[in-house]
Amino acid sequence: MKRLLVLTILLAVPPLAFSELQEAAVAQPLTLEDALMRARTTSARLASFQALNRAALDGVRGAEAGRRPDLDVQASYSRNSNVPELILTTPGAPPRTIFPNLPNQWRTHVGASLPIYTGGRVANQIESAKHTERATLADRDAAINDLVAETHIAYVSVLFARENARVLREAIASYEAHLKDARARQEMGLIASNEVLAVTVERERAELGRVQAENAAAIATANLRRLVGLPTAAEIELDPISSDPPAANSPTTTEALVEKASEGRAEIEGLRARIRSLEATTRVAQSSSKPQAGIQAGFDFSNPNPRILPLSGAWKDTWSVGLNVSWKILDGGRVKWEHEGRTMTTDRPTFAPSTYEAG
Repeated sequence: MKRLLVLTILLAVPPLAFSELQEAAVAQPLTLEDALMRARTTSARLASFQALNRAALDGVRGAEAGRRPDLDVQASYSRNSNVPELILTTPGAPPRTIFPNLPNQWRTHVGASLPIYTGGRVANQIESAKHTERATLADRDAAINDLVAETHIAYVSVLFARENARVLREAIASYEAHLKDARARQEMGLIASNEVLAVTVERERAELGRVQAENAAAIATANLRRLVGLPTAAEIELDPISSDPPAANSPTTTEALVEKASEGRAEIEGLRARIRSLEATTRVAQSSSKPQAGIQAGFDFSNPNPRILPLSGAWKDTWSVGLNVSWKILDGGRVKWEHEGRTMTTDRPTFAPSTYEAG
């Protein structure tokens, strides 16, 4: 009966569950380099920064497209109601139709435009987009640095927590031997019962510390699994790492360490790039108050063509080329206040020396 029950359970459990249990049972070796590589590969936060960088790069390409000519093609058909024809009759000449009844109207148009001068709008749009793209790169680098540091700390934390739990387990074994010896001495009448009770209390305290240490090790291991993208039930086997000795030329004072940490920080570079992007955006807003010039060209092939009189129900072509110049003299202060608002956004904060004084 027991064999039949075991066979039924084995047939009911899918083979995939056995593979998962096998993977969870076998400890997976994980070095620090492997953990860092897996963290970079599986981090959703890092993937989001990479997506933002690709979007910013597309924004640069879109801004650069403002310097290229635009070309559009149109085609249309419309059916109008019948209207009385306008026929001009003169003595001694046959009647002449000035405005015929043409209910069907066909039109095709090809147009092109090219900006010549935009007051710096296109150039500043490109500059703003490039600075935004640099800021996203800096944000991605900062995210990588944070991820590496967090993974490194989590890796070391697991090693420390497991070693702490091991030491406490060995301490409990020592307390067990001490407690056994104390009970034997009590039976021989060499010590009082309160000494045995004191050893028992110390042993129970060590047991409590062991439970807390194993819980801390389990939490640290779960955090490391989260960072490297391993399943929750996966067992990992870590390699002990040794800290490298500090370099001979490494700074030792607090001021030197702060200065070294501030050099090349991706977060600072990202903020600077965003400030430059906002400044370029301010210049884009200011460009609308400057003259704008561009070239436009068009080709029409219509039936009837309204530019050719008298109208006739035939396909005819016309073209046009022109230079457009515009200058907005008064806009009610819109550009000015947009500039003021962006200037307040891009102003660098200043701190009084008393801000950093103690107390």
